[in-house]
Amino acid sequence: IIGADIAAGTRGIHASYSALSIINRRTRVQVGRLCLRYQDPASFARISIGVCRWFHEALLVPEKQGSHGKAFMDAIETDPAIGGYWNLYRSRKKDLGFEVVTEKVGLANTDGGTQIMNNLVDGINTRNIKILDATVFKEIGQYQMGADGKIFHTGVRSYDLAGNKGKTHGDVA
Repeated sequence: IIGADIAAGTRGIHASYSALSIINRRTRVQVGRLCLRYQDPASFARISIGVCRWFHEALLVPEKQGSHGKAFMDAIETDPAIGGYWNLYRSRKKDLGFEVVTEKVGLANTDGGTQIMNNLVDGINTRNIKILDATVFKEIGQYQMGADGKIFHTGVRSYDLAGNKGKTHGDVA
């Protein structure tokens, strides 16, 4: 399984990078990561599909928020170089008490990452997932709990060279 966090591909000193985190579905061990700071979302989509193919047609779980996520998803759907990659995460919804898979590709991170981060930390604590990458632990330590009960990355207080606040996040975690 390959999770993708998509950034703009800017060059600011605090600019976020696009990241792939690769987990072996059977063993639940993190087997790799890829972080690229200067790739636009469409280029990162092509690279992501190449990595998925390299990892035996891995399930790609792209976060689809914002304009970066939209550009990434547009490239997945229309770029002939990608060639109709098929193994993509589809959103789920509750319908009459059952979880139903929809046709919508990508993961909607509607709570700012709180649920994903809680699941990651719980998985590490219960040993249901094994993380080998020190970067993940470093980034987990950069999150704090807000007064509203939601987590936030301390990078939201940072500015890049263009003065953009909130562009630095713990993308691998």
